[in-house]
Amino acid sequence: MRNFKLLSKVQINSVFHSFSKTERAVFFGLLLVLSLCTILILQSINKYFMVTVPLRGGSMTIGIVGVPRFINPILANGEADLGLVSLIYSGLMRKNNDGTLILDLASNYENSEDGLVYTFTLKDNLYFQDGKPLTALCIIFRKYNAWNYARTSMG
Repeated sequence: MRNFKLLSKVQINSVFHSFSKTERAVFFGLLLVLSLCTILILQSINKYFMVTVPLRGGSMTIGIVGVPRFINPILANGEADLGLVSLIYSGLMRKNNDGTLILDLASNYENSEDGLVYTFTLKDNLYFQDGKPLTALCIIFRKYNAWNYARTSMG
């Protein structure tokens, strides 16, 4: 087995001084090509492992089949209306990417022993886009009017 040692600074300097002008130009040219190739390879590896993360704000374009008539959670009854309402408005809970329900406007909820009554607690500091506070009465009004509209429109 042979042991290898690194060259000393004096030995490296003597090698560079022994180069002719042409050899020096070729050496530094190849060193430049090696550096550029290394940078390009590292950049492609970085792009391969990089994950795109969306920024806050901006705009989003979504295609929905059908013509929306009522972009209002109280009046929405078609596929296009319901799709837009689910994108625009928040609810007490919402579906996660895997389809499970997670809390949205509610901070927690409790289920009664008989399983018929759910009690939701709203998060603190909830506001509408105009700055007015969102209260439990706002949610009761929305749910009551949606139920009342469905009941009267069916019969």
